[in-house]
Amino acid sequence: MKFFYAFILFNSFIGLSFSQSVNTFPDSNAVWINGLYIYDESHLSYQHSITTYCMGDEDTTIGSYTYSKINYCGGPYKGATRTESGKVYYIPKDSTADYLLYDFSVQPGDLIYNVYVEGVFGPANLYPDPLLVTDVSEFTINGIAHKQIFLNEGVSWIEGIGNNTNGLFAGIEILEIFAYTQMDCMSQNDTSLFPSYNLQPCNLTLGNTTAQKNKDLVAYPNPTEHSTTLQWDESLTDFTIQVYNAIGNTFDPVIIYPSGRSAEIDLSIYPKGLYTIVMTNTQKSYTARVIKR
Repeated sequence: MKFFYAFILFNSFIGLSFSQSVNTFPDSNAVWINGLYIYDESHLSYQHSITTYCMGDEDTTIGSYTYSKINYCGGPYKGATRTESGKVYYIPKDSTADYLLYDFSVQPGDLIYNVYVEGVFGPANLYPDPLLVTDVSEFTINGIAHKQIFLNEGVSWIEGIGNNTNGLFAGIEILEIFAYTQMDCMSQNDTSLFPSYNLQPCNLTLGNTTAQKNKDLVAYPNPTEHSTTLQWDESLTDFTIQVYNAIGNTFDPVIIYPSGRSAEIDLSIYPKGLYTIVMTNTQKSYTARVIKR
């Protein structure tokens, strides 16, 4: 059984109190799913290319530190992480040096230097510019407040999850010119923590069922300037719809529907950007990405 690094965060600068302990970053039994998206100015498409990372309960000792191994799910070794004083360090496969992956010890106004990132198509490197912490807030999961770090490049990090905008190991910018990654799901101990709390793990078959996923839930028009219509194949009962922005926050309460095969979501008052629409009932959960222009 691993020791979980836990701590209580107090942030008087922004008047928030984190009264419950939260793991800075998982050290066992976690799954991350990154989706690849293509945007060609007229259509947003979810690609077949998807990356899944799995952390079991296997440790490795490198130098004087103990790391938690991360593998491509069902595949080879990717690298390993360790947490120290609110900072998460990552050592890639075949590397002899570790790099700063996340820093949850920062306060608003701080600068973070030399953060490890991986591009959509390009090689891994250190982000060339210092990152400015614009705000520190909280992201509540099942009643527990997780520290959320907002950066000047428009993304956020959530304690215990990672880069919830671009995904684990992904770059800092929200949008590449033609492609970008998005964290589709993160779970630990068979419980989904992002984009919403659910007593089920992330579905690792999503990467092989993209066509079926798109068929199950279609959003049109997409991109849209006003509203978008969600449509799916089978009639569902007692389902809810929740809209998340690019950093995982919501604008409106959950919308509850008694039954149906379609629903219209009004995005006219929302700022321009990328939104995740999650439709859930007791049996199923579907996700669609929509760009508001």
